[in-house]
Amino acid sequence: MREHLPLLASRIDPVPPTLDQLMAGERRQELGERRHEPGERRGALRPVGGPGRRRRTAARGMAWSLAALFLLGAGAVGRGALIPTSPASRAAASSSANAAVLGGPVAWVSRRGLYVAPSVAGTPGPIWRGRGASSPQWSHDGQWIAFVVRGGGSEALWTARADGQHRHLLVKAPWLAFTWSPTSDAVAVSGPGLGVRVYPVEGRSFTALAGSYVVSSFAWSSTGSSIAASVPVDSSSPSSAEQVLVVSAYRGSHPTPKVEWTGPPADGVIIHSWWPNDNGLVLWLNPGYSGSAPLRGLQLFSLSLPATSGTPGTSGAARRLRYLATTVVYFPWVVWSPGGDRLAVVQGSGEPPWSNKSIAVCRVPSGGCTTIHQPKGTVSIGPAWSPDGTSLAFVRALSEAGRPAGNRSLHRWYRTRRLWVRSAGSLAHLVSGAPRGVAAPAWIEGGTAIGFSTPNGVGVVPSGGGHSSIVAAHLKGSSSEGAGPDGYGKAPWGGTAVWSA
Repeated sequence: MREHLPLLASRIDPVPPTLDQLMAGERRQELGERRHEPGERRGALRPVGGPGRRRRTAARGMAWSLAALFLLGAGAVGRGALIPTSPASRAAASSSANAAVLGGPVAWVSRRGLYVAPSVAGTPGPIWRGRGASSPQWSHDGQWIAFVVRGGGSEALWTARADGQHRHLLVKAPWLAFTWSPTSDAVAVSGPGLGVRVYPVEGRSFTALAGSYVVSSFAWSSTGSSIAASVPVDSSSPSSAEQVLVVSAYRGSHPTPKVEWTGPPADGVIIHSWWPNDNGLVLWLNPGYSGSAPLRGLQLFSLSLPATSGTPGTSGAARRLRYLATTVVYFPWVVWSPGGDRLAVVQGSGEPPWSNKSIAVCRVPSGGCTTIHQPKGTVSIGPAWSPDGTSLAFVRALSEAGRPAGNRSLHRWYRTRRLWVRSAGSLAHLVSGAPRGVAAPAWIEGGTAIGFSTPNGVGVVPSGGGHSSIVAAHLKGSSSEGAGPDGYGKAPWGGTAVWSA
């Protein structure tokens, strides 16, 4: 069927809660917060599964990264990127999962192409028509958008202004990973033979980390002055450790990369982001460079800089590396608070989003985490901080532990996903007026509204509840264009909107 043009300023009638009976006792319960102590370990360092060791080459990194189809490539603070990333892994986590926007532009990819609406009430226009576009990501000020176009066995990275003007090609390679600077209109890119290269939207590109390095992941510092990258100590050895290098992100500086930390032998390092004060990193350890473990869950750590080398638990490393939680490697489910002292994470192992998932708020750098209470028989995912850091929006749904991935009835489970908000000093409450099947909430309009995605569109609801407005409707497209675990059971449109900060 022909896909309709996006609809604007329409109304979604409020839908009665689907979880009313399950949530009936919610307000009668205390917060029920469960806490573990700073640095406390939960289970063994190595997740279940074979080591899956591979030769440390760009091809090795590509193999395990592409296996994790929902690994996401942009952190809210520090702007991280995993090498290489899938189309689902490069959407703008910072925008769709954490950022507060003042009615700024919103982008989405559907079967028709990449579209941008200048505001929640604006008329959307195409940035790229037709299939092949994926992974839209906004610049720090919302003036530019970067995206990948796939075709002919390669990927091309493009940038354009929010109105679609000044579109130009930055680089083309077999695969690419990229993320915007948090302070300037420049994109850091990695791919085969690129190392890490910085492309300003105006001016010449320059190399931050030489192409001889096999980069597994990288992230901008919050000031945009440095880039941290994980690379193998010995790219020819399958049992070599990975180390974290920090390099200058300024043109012409060319200093020798500084080794900040060396991880355990034969373990991969996946950098999520810098601490907002740039005194440390948040990262996952991937034992044996497993291709499947990031989907099932890895241990997430806080690493202070400068850091000593060594295996977690040894005397030197224990002072610097603190365990936070076990999570799937999905960047939008690890989000910094606006104040930069807390990290909201979706904890729990296992690939399906409908089982064993809850939200915890972790203190950084101390490492202690507090689990937000949820009723038995539910899961909580998709955390998003309000602009003032006092409230957390998230998605709550029924837990269906026995449901296998790929089941055709997943769309029924998806309709149990509802939008909730938990404010400081109060219990979580359902946001009235938000429809069933929500995903990827984002606070917008200075915190007065929450944007979200649905199985076939994009909408907005007042943060205090009320009527929802449609930004785009009748969207269709493959899940490969969109939302990682947020896309499990999401049809006919598998994507999520990307809101500009």
